[in-house]
Formats: sequence, structure tokens, C-alpha cells
Amino acid sequence: YRITVTQYDDYEDEASHEDMVNKFTTDIASNTDIDVVFFQDYSQVVNMSAKGLLTDMYELLEADEELKKEDFLPNVLTACEQNGKMVILPQRFTLQTVLGKTEDVGAEPGWTMAEMLALQESKGPDTELFYGMTRNEMLNICMSLNYNKFINRENASCDFNNQEFKDMLAYLATLPEEYEYDDEVSQTELINTGKVLLTSYYMSDWQEIQMYTEIFGGELTYIGYPCQEGNGSLISLNSMCGITNSCDNKEMAWKFLRELVLPIKDSENEMMYQYGFSPLKSEFDKFCAEAMKEEN
Repeated sequence: YRITVTQYDDYEDEASHEDMVNKFTTDIASNTDIDVVFFQDYSQVVNMSAKGLLTDMYELLEADEELKKEDFLPNVLTACEQNGKMVILPQRFTLQTVLGKTEDVGAEPGWTMAEMLALQESKGPDTELFYGMTRNEMLNICMSLNYNKFINRENASCDFNNQEFKDMLAYLATLPEEYEYDDEVSQTELINTGKVLLTSYYMSDWQEIQMYTEIFGGELTYIGYPCQEGNGSLISLNSMCGITNSCDNKEMAWKFLRELVLPIKDSENEMMYQYGFSPLKSEFDKFCAEAMKEEN
């Protein structure tokens, strides 16, 4: 089998990003010669799955002689689903959460916007929740986590007349449209002295956990962003790929894509570094075990 790659995000092309996205979307919907798709944005996955353009890879996974559903981290598979169908397969994944001192936020992950605002009020006007957080950035995060609370896709309705949304707007009103950084003061110093209470943590490995413990000067809780359900942490899927429903040989397309999640090893049969975490349980556990080894 021969694979021909078509790249849409050609930065040397003068076409706008919007034009490229529109061409990409149109081609997937109309060109039956396209078998495999690599997505740049999760919204593209949602859109194309809703139009019935993507194959349910659970059927292909069930027929796989080596890989099984139980081999994957269940929460990662859930993120790959649309309406109970596995429409994408990620090569790796990363996490985004919020860190805070346990004495400030408590020991259990997860809190509401009202609880986060109460923390800020308890500390006084000279204390910030986040360093560098802008209004638009926090809006995107809150909407991503609370999307189902405000918008119902099934019946095409929305509800913004609720306390949760009002609390969100109240906090957003306190944030700047553009953050003005002070070159004389570092984020590390502000956190260490208690002037900044929280920090966003983009987790692709375990290298910075001990560093943040020292910066905060005490025990940490992965409290997450404020939301109504769950623990307020975000999962990002890297190298998301799917198989189109027009693909003539879905089994062969699966054989190609499954190679992306299998471990890559060098000549000495050692695991090579890859950015992010593997969606496979066994590889994720190995990564964790390796990180816990004491170094001399």
C-alpha cells in the first residue's frame, strides 16, 4: 500500500488559515479517496463525527489480534469517543490542571467557581489567583470544562441564566484583557511569597513536580480549574487521527494507525523519549515506574 500525504497548513501559502480549514473540511466530506485524517483541532473531530464521516474504530480494535480495549487508559478512550464511538486514535496525550497549596485549596481535587472566588476574597485585594491569566484565556478554559452545563447539543438549546455562569462572569470581570507583566518581579517569587495562589500546570512528564513543591513551599493539591463536574483537569490528545467512512480498506488503515501508539525503541531496545504520555496502560505504567527511580 502506498500512502500519499496532503498537508493543508502550508505556512508558505498566502491563503488564510480559515481558507485552509474550509478546504480541509470540504475535502473530507467530498473526496472519497481520503482514507486517514490527522486532525489539528478537537472541534474538527466533533464536527466531522456529527456528520457521520468517521469510522468507529472500536470495531477494528475488537478484531485486532494484539491490541485490545483493555490495553488503553479508559479515560483516554473516553476522550476519543463521540456518541459512544471511538472516532480518533491519539499517539500521545498531555494534561492541564491547576496547582495550589493544600492549606489554601484543601486536599481533594475539584472545586466550583464560587469556591475559587471565596479563596480570593479570603486573601485580600493584593493577592492574585493566577499570574498572567487573561480574561479570554480563562473564558476558553471555563467554557471547555462547563460546556455541557451551558449548551445542549442534542436539542440545540443553551442556558446562561444560572448561578454557575454568573459566577464565571463575575470572575472574568476581575481579569485584564491583556496582562501587564512586571519585569522586576518573577512568578516564582510571587507564588513563594503568597501573592499568587495558583498556577496552571501543563503536564507532559513528571519532571517539575518536586520543583513546584519547593516554589509553593508546602504540600500541593492538583485542584484543577473550577467546574461543576469532575476534577477540573483537561486532557489534550496529540496527533489525533481517524479513518473516514469512505475508506475502502479500513483494516489496512487501522494496521497503519495502530503503529503510532506502539512503543518506539532504539537499537538497544530501550524506550525512546516521546513528548507526552502513551495511551497504553503498560507504557504509561513503565513511564511512571521509571520516574520513581531514585537517581544518585
